[in-house]
Amino acid sequence: VDRGLAGAPSSLKKLYDVNGAIGGPVKKDSLWFYFTSRYFTNESYIAGLFYPNNSAAVVRTEDTGHQANSGTWTRDNNLRLTWAMSQKSKLSVWYAYQRKQDPSWAINATVSPEAARVTDWYTQLGTLTWTYAATNRLLFEGGASPGASPDTILAQLDRSAGIPIVEQGTGIDPLAKPMTYRASTASNMYDNVRQQSYRASATYVTGTHSVKVGMDLQRGHFNRNNFANTYNDIQIRTRDFVPNQVTIFAPLAGFTSRLNNNLGLYAQDRWTLKRVTIGGGLRFDFQNESVDAFTANTTRWTPNRTNAYAEVPNVPSWKDVNPRVNVAYDLFGNGKTALKASASRGVEQDSIRYADANNPGNTVSTTTSRTWTDSNGNFFPDCNLLNSATQDNRATGGDVCGGWLNLNFGNFIPSTRYDGAIMNGWGIRPWNWEFSTSVQHEVMPRLSANVGYFRRVQGNFFVTDNEALGPSDFLPYSITVPTDSRLPNAGGTITGLYDQRAPVVNRNVVKAASQFGNQYQHWNGMDAGIDARLRNGVFLQAGLSTGTTMTDLFPRRVVAP
Repeated sequence: VDRGLAGAPSSLKKLYDVNGAIGGPVKKDSLWFYFTSRYFTNESYIAGLFYPNNSAAVVRTEDTGHQANSGTWTRDNNLRLTWAMSQKSKLSVWYAYQRKQDPSWAINATVSPEAARVTDWYTQLGTLTWTYAATNRLLFEGGASPGASPDTILAQLDRSAGIPIVEQGTGIDPLAKPMTYRASTASNMYDNVRQQSYRASATYVTGTHSVKVGMDLQRGHFNRNNFANTYNDIQIRTRDFVPNQVTIFAPLAGFTSRLNNNLGLYAQDRWTLKRVTIGGGLRFDFQNESVDAFTANTTRWTPNRTNAYAEVPNVPSWKDVNPRVNVAYDLFGNGKTALKASASRGVEQDSIRYADANNPGNTVSTTTSRTWTDSNGNFFPDCNLLNSATQDNRATGGDVCGGWLNLNFGNFIPSTRYDGAIMNGWGIRPWNWEFSTSVQHEVMPRLSANVGYFRRVQGNFFVTDNEALGPSDFLPYSITVPTDSRLPNAGGTITGLYDQRAPVVNRNVVKAASQFGNQYQHWNGMDAGIDARLRNGVFLQAGLSTGTTMTDLFPRRVVAP
């Protein structure tokens, strides 16, 4: 069967890039600027995909003379200003604005062009950097980096030609290949991402001593808004162009996950005493995320969905103090052989992952399907789709519709929650200690060798506990290994297997793994390498790295099968 692939391969339709730059002094020896602008685009034909002859037709036929394509275009503008405020201080400002569009978002060989959406990204980024050399030993630095990246993913009403159809395709009807057509099946999306970063530090340096104190802070939020239009809150599924299912959508708008603080305050010091250089530092880390209060919006299919959800604060609110220390020793005092060792503690980095996991907006059920028999043949589900029950309307000229397959449609369904004990406090965030020791030796001028050992130890693991299940809800069983010389333990018995006795409504809670026993994860590795600096600036490196990871979960499995 000719599926339209013949004579329609993937190929380039259009590709070009136009850019330019200009810069120079605004004020002599004081203020400079640099501006760049760029426009680039690329488009490619999609193998085997064509526009329909009639985008409104329920039986889709292809216009094989009009092949579909995908692609993007981008406009990018950057401006940098540098101001020498005085001989000791400098201010630098950078701003970038980028507009990018994908006119056929998510199009592929199974999505007809009229069913693709248009995506626009409007990205703005900036940096402000200040430096001040107070003396030849004291340096102050500061900076801020705001940014915004809102985007929209929208169905185009001028493309949409009716209720979208998702054809499953069976190969019986050569025209009925898997395809989504007539209109987009996804909701309109308006997402808004904002972030800000700040940093400040002071550094004091002498010949043998260097000390630095400072801070860094990140903040931001992600606001989601999903809406339906006339067509994309309902979808018809067919097989060989015969309807068998209808799906309705009630997208949710207005919920926000927020990074309130990702704060670090630090102090570090380094001393050189004869042949020994010792460094150390201490860092306070504070991570705080939350979810804004919001009220669910009504839709055509959820006219009474006005649930109010309270703010969810401190998901998480973590505080940690992380030390580090390092030492280097000139073994023979000739600068050719160095012994080095270090130890440092770090913590898991996050933006809004935990806030998202605790955001009720992500657990509202927004779709349900039902079986459908188009008894009157008008290709429209003549049933009360707001009624969740089975309906047989043939006596009045209507259709047969099964009940909702998702009876929680429109409701908040908490699938997993986080134990408050792991969301708040000191030293609770997942951490890792890193240890290293190494030897570096100058074999001859321009040639050095090094060998190092590294160890990483992780802690504060989380596990998901289904509180609806206990040890008595599992049935132990064993299996006999077939008698076959090719199998290990042939003819023996494998025990320690469990089967859940009966289905339950899950109550998943993320907890500290330490509640169930001990969990360990270590990594040990070694590196060996040679560095060669040849004449004429040639630099060569060669080396070998190896390592192993050890994970021990057994004690926890015994307690929580």
